[in-house]
Amino acid sequence: MKKITAIVRAEKLEVLKDALFAADVRGMTINQVQGCGAQHGWKEYVRGNELLVNTIPKVQFTLICADEHVDGIV
Repeated sequence: MKKITAIVRAEKLEVLKDALFAADVRGMTINQVQGCGAQHGWKEYVRGNELLVNTIPKVQFTLICADEHVDGIV
């Protein structure tokens, strides 16, 4: 058994989910997460104070599969 975890941009949720269903993956866990790294955040103003938001909303997929299905999924 293998555990596969992927963190992707939120707008890729449906595309990735459809691709996994096409690969006959029926069970997965999907979580909303925050990430930071190569992508830069943005500035917001709250009550006149500048606030740098440097975490970006992401989606985390986790699934468990048999060893022989890993290549078809990844």
